[in-house]
Amino acid sequence: MPGSRKPTKAEKKTVKARLTLGEIAKTKQASKRKHGLAAKTTQDYDGHVRQGKEWLAEVAKELRDNEGLEHPRGCPEGLGDVKWTSFDLIHAFDETPNRASPWALATFISFKCFTNSCGQSTAEGIHAGFQKYWDRADVEGLYQGPWRWDEEANCAFGNPSTAYDVQETISAVRKKGGTDQKDLASAYVLRPRKYPYGVLKFWAGED
Repeated sequence: MPGSRKPTKAEKKTVKARLTLGEIAKTKQASKRKHGLAAKTTQDYDGHVRQGKEWLAEVAKELRDNEGLEHPRGCPEGLGDVKWTSFDLIHAFDETPNRASPWALATFISFKCFTNSCGQSTAEGIHAGFQKYWDRADVEGLYQGPWRWDEEANCAFGNPSTAYDVQETISAVRKKGGTDQKDLASAYVLRPRKYPYGVLKFWAGED
């Protein structure tokens, strides 16, 4: 058309930057997924998180029928000092962690490795899967690093997978070696504040 002109190279670059900024961000995310962890590793991690959520959903079925219940039915008296509620536990594996998240993760690992007799690789796989899950849950990295629950703000900082309860459970799995499973169960009964075997039996559907 008369009077029209072609845009300069500088103008083209400006337009291109405006039009593709969102796409650049998408490409960054896609590239991290593609070139970060191996596809098989990512699939395994996602599988552990999915199984954890399915396990917790089964627990939730029991909890939802008990309005006002502060702690899971079947817990021994040794759990009287925990501060989370049944609502917290039901949502412990949400992308936004809460004060029940470390306990739930430690108990899920214990359930898989002591009740279901899985090994160290399962414990470490579950741990790595949830660590990556919460690391990526907040764009600002709020749930990365050492775990801390702020009572005054009623919110979490850091990753629940780094909590002492979780680390101690993984250490127990690593050390179990040739120890008889009944001996391990007895050890847990003697320390109900940490990992009450009665709760695991209840959640596993045993009498």
